[in-house]
Amino acid sequence: MTRLTWHTLERAQRDVALQILRRGPVSRATLADRLALSAGSITRLTSPMIASGLIREGDPVRDGSLGPPRKPLRAEIGEYQFIGVKVTGSELYGVRTNLRGDIAQSTGCVLEATSPDAVCESIAKLVHELSEGPITRIAVGIGGIAREGVVVRAPFLDWSGVPLQELLAAKTGLEVVIENDVIALTDAERWFGLGREQDSFAVVTLGAGIGCGLVIKDSLVHASDAGLGLIGHFPLRDAGGFCFLGHAGCASAALTIPGITGSISAALQRPIDYDETFALVEAGDPAARAVLSASAAGLGQLIAAVTNITGVRHIVLAGEGVRIAASQREAVEAAIMGFRDPLAHPVELTIRTPSFFEWARGAAVIAIQDFTAGGNDAFDSVTR
Repeated sequence: MTRLTWHTLERAQRDVALQILRRGPVSRATLADRLALSAGSITRLTSPMIASGLIREGDPVRDGSLGPPRKPLRAEIGEYQFIGVKVTGSELYGVRTNLRGDIAQSTGCVLEATSPDAVCESIAKLVHELSEGPITRIAVGIGGIAREGVVVRAPFLDWSGVPLQELLAAKTGLEVVIENDVIALTDAERWFGLGREQDSFAVVTLGAGIGCGLVIKDSLVHASDAGLGLIGHFPLRDAGGFCFLGHAGCASAALTIPGITGSISAALQRPIDYDETFALVEAGDPAARAVLSASAAGLGQLIAAVTNITGVRHIVLAGEGVRIAASQREAVEAAIMGFRDPLAHPVELTIRTPSFFEWARGAAVIAIQDFTAGGNDAFDSVTR
């Protein structure tokens, strides 16, 4: 029997293997149900993968059904290692993960310069620092538009038309993938986060900007304008201020970290940062409380708009600015209800840790997806 690898799997085998990787340990019965296959087909497809060491059987467990105990299947992660890098306008954040996206090591550095050559040099140094043995693949998540390895636009770096994949591959000698950071974060959630339980949800990110990723029936919605941050220009009722494009009262003006701190700084006539915003609120400062209250209401309105338009009921809030949602959750949820029909299902909020390393992990998952796809771009429904 020829030993199977990720790159020699047939389409049906890859469907099964990826379900096991993403959702394992998982029973054969569950696989048959999710993939609409017979029990015999699942056995036929998994047997050679077990023999090749791609997947393995766990200890027998009883699941309450009749018959003998079942042996759940789990992907064998092997020695594959992936590096994900998140690029901001001033820093790099990197992680090394295994095939399941578990972080084994993380580190970061300040960017001394933001030219493409300087950033590639800094990423190469970061990769070297994170490497422990051979690296299977690396991926970079960037705030902007990335298409086929080219950074079409990255406003935080003042880049346009940068062939980052080519430059970084030449610098590191590794296979490289480039993706928009919100798309990467959303796909990581789809593969190894909320997507393990829910097949439709949205990710809303808060920070220097606002982003939104959408998954419908386990498929990522990858719009051609992904990376423009268009959700940031959604108009909010009673929101003040102007965004960077001059729009009055849009989400970017009311919900981003610069928008919130700028409004409070203007009211207090001195500069403040995001941490001080919450210290002022806790101390009872009326200006800070008024701004944060309005922002919480605006966030609830934005989330309601996302759910009303897309039909999803599960929202993941992520990014370095999610502290507003955690501290003002009741106000956010009240605003959501105010912009939903009373008969509509409640919206379920999941708030993630505000860490840039989670963004880097998102990039690593993109590298994992690219590797498990085996270079087959047609395999779109499960991987990308």
